[in-house]
Amino acid sequence: MNNKGYLHLGIRSEPYIIMLERIVYTKAYTMGKMYVGHKVYDTLEPPEREDKPRCIPPGVYTILLEPSPRLNGEIVPELKDVPDFTDIQIHPGNYPQDTAGCILPGLYATECAVYKSRDAFEEIRDYIDNYSDILIHIKDRRTV
Repeated sequence: MNNKGYLHLGIRSEPYIIMLERIVYTKAYTMGKMYVGHKVYDTLEPPEREDKPRCIPPGVYTILLEPSPRLNGEIVPELKDVPDFTDIQIHPGNYPQDTAGCILPGLYATECAVYKSRDAFEEIRDYIDNYSDILIHIKDRRTV
């Protein structure tokens, strides 16, 4: 059963990897590009801080579609086993204050915001729903 309430018979069993590359780092936010299938989305995440990184540590994480308590049970992609973090999701939002650690996708971005986030989120969630095994590889451009 997929998030739209119908049985999905075309699930692919091979693992699929989404790539997130961080590009811009400021004291207020982190911006990047997320590659999903043949599409590229802009992303917005919290900034790094001296006392505790608020960005998800670079690495490879499993993604599962899970109900979100923050979004009234809406099904969202959730990253599993992120060190020092819990409930890390890909969910809609536009500005740095819309995330405490999660990834906000958008169809386009300006200096400190992503836009058409709901559209981007739904496209990403629907894409993930086609796979039984999906990973996200988060890379910092500074360490590549």
